[in-house]
Amino acid sequence: MIKRMSAYQNIKKYYRFSTGLKRFLKGTLSLKQCKEIIRQRIEKREERFLNIVEKAIYNNARSPYLKLLNLSGYTFEDIKKL
Repeated sequence: MIKRMSAYQNIKKYYRFSTGLKRFLKGTLSLKQCKEIIRQRIEKREERFLNIVEKAIYNNARSPYLKLLNLSGYTFEDIKKL
């Protein structure tokens, strides 16, 4: 079933997007800041991936990937060990 957004929800969504976009476009980062952000993201890549897998797959009963992983016998603990 497709869920339709109300006009209010649409307005709210686009307002948040536009204010976030303004903040994004106003800010500039130095090369040093960019390198630091990339370093931090690479450093936490595994942790972030596991968080996404846990939230989007294992904590989401509607996930088609959950069904596949369950059929193959993979638990979240198995994924963490990879």
